[in-house]
Amino acid sequence: MSHFVLETITPIHIGNGNTLSPYGDYIYDRNTNSIYLIDQQKLFDAINEYGDSVMDGYVKMVGANTQQNQYTLKKLLDEYKIDVSSVSKVRIPAKSPLKSEQIFETIKSGARPYIPGSSLKGAIRTALLYTHRKEDGYTINEALVDSGRRRSDTRKPSPNGEDLFGSFGKDIFKYLHLSDSELLPVDDIEIVKTVTFNLVKASTDIPIIKEAIPPGRKVHFRMQSKAMRGYHKIPERFSYFYQSDNGQGEREILQKVNEFTLALLEKELKTLNNHHSSEMAPILQLYKRLLGECKQFKEKQNGALMRIGSGKTFFDNTISILLPDQELEKLPLKRKGKGLFPRTRKVTVNQELFNSVLGWVKINPLQE
Repeated sequence: MSHFVLETITPIHIGNGNTLSPYGDYIYDRNTNSIYLIDQQKLFDAINEYGDSVMDGYVKMVGANTQQNQYTLKKLLDEYKIDVSSVSKVRIPAKSPLKSEQIFETIKSGARPYIPGSSLKGAIRTALLYTHRKEDGYTINEALVDSGRRRSDTRKPSPNGEDLFGSFGKDIFKYLHLSDSELLPVDDIEIVKTVTFNLVKASTDIPIIKEAIPPGRKVHFRMQSKAMRGYHKIPERFSYFYQSDNGQGEREILQKVNEFTLALLEKELKTLNNHHSSEMAPILQLYKRLLGECKQFKEKQNGALMRIGSGKTFFDNTISILLPDQELEKLPLKRKGKGLFPRTRKVTVNQELFNSVLGWVKINPLQE
């Protein structure tokens, strides 16, 4: 059983390092609350009909932009009565009104978004590390060694589980193969506005705009344990890396992922209840629903919830939920003062109201 279905529960953004600019990459249409991604060749051909001076003048005006004098691509097209749809690749809906803001692009192959296998594998590794550290009774002293804060004659620093899974070149995760997801259509994407909310101060920072795969999208990918019994030697506690005809190893991996997610959700719900605010009420309801789905996966043992990509907290990417809050304060964390850590949460905004968070997906075996 190596084929699985990933369904997005909330918007998914996995950045590719690029940003889209309103001065040459996109145009925002207020009437439809959507953006048009510009096809540069079509734009060049359309402007070229008016002569080189038009493009030269536009470049100069963009270079002279100030906060008081913003010259956007939309103004240029309006001036020469060029239909935006004739020079665009695709129209993408936006969840909130936009200004002249850069947009962080999500990862794509060509122009089609997808979920990279590397993102899934990274999240799975953290989850498996959590379950095994929990089995072994992970302590603050071990965490201090792993973080580089304390030296030990009996333990080498293993922040990524090198003592369990093996060091570079011998890492048994090489026996777990994950493919990228299948590609989604070019227009199967949305523009979301995100803010960082401080739970203690009940304040937000400057919005950041991102492309995202919308909720409710289903894509297939492959996950397969590839180690061979009798040939590869793996400790029995990691037997889920052995390949089998019935997919037992892959199912066990998802169960362990779901165990990690369950611990994350329970901690997050406790935090949100302790720092209750009206703004975060929709997020609290979302996490209650996710917890219910996670418990169903635990009962049926047939899949998992997990979080990938942008928007995660410190705990989503680490196993530090194994440690009590008072012991976390001993770790070399970038924190301001004592108390709640981390204090901030990234949320998506619709019409200035919090409505979701990034990154949540569920995974089920593909029923063949």
